[in-house]
Amino acid sequence: MSRLSNDTNDSTNNATNQTSETTGDCADNQTGDVAGVSHSGKTRSADGEGRQHRHNGLTPLTPEAGVESFLELKRSEVDSVNTLDKYEQRLMYLLQFLDTKEINNLNKVGPRLIRGFRHYRRTEGNNKDGKLGQKTMRDDIYLIRDFVEHGEEINAIEEGVSDSIRIPELSGGDGICDEFLKPERAEEIREYLRKYNYASRDHAVWVIWLETGRRISCLRSLDIEDFGYNEDHGSYLHFRHRPETELKNDKQSEEKIYVGESAAEVIEDYCSESRIDVLNENGREPLLTTNRGRISSTTLRKTAYNYTRTCVVGSECPHGRDPEDCAAKQNIDKASKCPSSRSPHAVRSGFATTCRRRGITPVELSNRFDASPEVIKKHYEKTTTDERAKARKPRFDKVRDDGGGFLWTASPLRSARSSCGLKRRTKPSEMIGWTVAPQLI
Repeated sequence: MSRLSNDTNDSTNNATNQTSETTGDCADNQTGDVAGVSHSGKTRSADGEGRQHRHNGLTPLTPEAGVESFLELKRSEVDSVNTLDKYEQRLMYLLQFLDTKEINNLNKVGPRLIRGFRHYRRTEGNNKDGKLGQKTMRDDIYLIRDFVEHGEEINAIEEGVSDSIRIPELSGGDGICDEFLKPERAEEIREYLRKYNYASRDHAVWVIWLETGRRISCLRSLDIEDFGYNEDHGSYLHFRHRPETELKNDKQSEEKIYVGESAAEVIEDYCSESRIDVLNENGREPLLTTNRGRISSTTLRKTAYNYTRTCVVGSECPHGRDPEDCAAKQNIDKASKCPSSRSPHAVRSGFATTCRRRGITPVELSNRFDASPEVIKKHYEKTTTDERAKARKPRFDKVRDDGGGFLWTASPLRSARSSCGLKRRTKPSEMIGWTVAPQLI
């Protein structure tokens, strides 16, 4: 992995081969040397400063070497590169925490240290301003427990530590992100890019996001040949699962999505005016490119955070900050620190919410959006009960107009009302139903 030094490999292999050496020759050598590179970049040598002692017959192992060993194991268990990247990113928090405690030997990891990490992750280890979500915390602790179990198996962590790790429980609303990009803000971004950054890569990225609501992995997967035209239906984007650019749900994520005429024009102009020509080693031509080749997930995330800062698209800061002194404004790498910035997930949620408000059902949205109706309702759409009722009404009105016994048309209902002597209450505040006319009492 890129973040971990390759120098950890020898240490990892030695540790794995020595897991059974708790007796015999070890009795004559009760100190063990830990070689490797710390997260802070300091080299640990096998002599002098950096010498580590065995703990209860455990095999000394640096945290970096332990993480590399764990990730190597996971490579044989999971198919997705994205999943491995997420594992590494989460374990980086543990390495950072151990650095702050000057822990350079996994033998020292115990229940008290894990509790300290839990507190660190909620506070100092939180990259985004605000409280860390309970689901994120739960997922991180699950992974840490898995990592500790691996450490126990290779005799680097005392047996039983993993049993002491409590997994946070989720309530009904936990794990659901309430953030979504509102339609008016999406329109501001689209209009800003049209005026000031037309047919740029960022413009093309946002047009595709706002037209499809697809994930980062889907945008990355697009090649030039995936942007096509059909004489009967217009321009489309074809999202496909391929070895180099895997999609979240594999083949089930594949879909052809038609886009509007204005969106197609932006993509066409981007391809002819701004796109950097790239032909990778597999003979593929990525649609969204940088000087280094196919656009990365990190660049796409930065694009989301960048343009969702209100100050970037010309609006005043709603948080009372001076743009000249605001780190989130001055440094794009810190754009996510802006309280107004939104993640790619929030863009997807905004797309789903807008579709639902306009009467598109979760079932109809499912294939285009690449998520099950249940997932859409739980994690993406942010509609209210009233909004959903209004969105359904035109559909049921159409069924009512078609006639039938279950949904009556207006005329028979009025006739029934007249024959029974029923009338509506006239005051708006009292319009809660039907009442019997006084002469019938």
